[in-house]
Amino acid sequence: ANLFVADFMGSPPMNLVKARVRLEGKMARVEFGGEGEKENQALVLKNPWVALKSRQAREGEIVVGIRPETRRRCASQKADFCLKVEKFEHAGSDIFATLKLGGTPVTARLEGRAEIGAGDWLDLCVEKEAVSFFDPESGQLIG
Repeated sequence: ANLFVADFMGSPPMNLVKARVRLEGKMARVEFGGEGEKENQALVLKNPWVALKSRQAREGEIVVGIRPETRRRCASQKADFCLKVEKFEHAGSDIFATLKLGGTPVTARLEGRAEIGAGDWLDLCVEKEAVSFFDPESGQLIG
């Protein structure tokens, strides 16, 4: 798998966001955002994949792939991200919300009965085992 395939497979396709990764012992901190961002967003992963360590990137840029259906609303104290709804679309049993993560528009597939509106802030949990990492230079899946 690579970035080319990840960008068009699925409907909606995988969200691909540039980030920086820092390995901290048995933890990895994936930071989204950068200069001029209102807030940096970060995803903390326990026991990071061997793939990240074998990449020998230690710290550096990475492309993170998050499928729209691997995010769900959750309590703020458990949330991985709190993101603002830019727009949303009802699609029968689903709502597709467009949010911004690290300045990049991303899509979340939410339950169709969810009550959301443009401008709302959503606390979201991510299925961390479903997160993919890609090398930004080669575009290849890491791991």
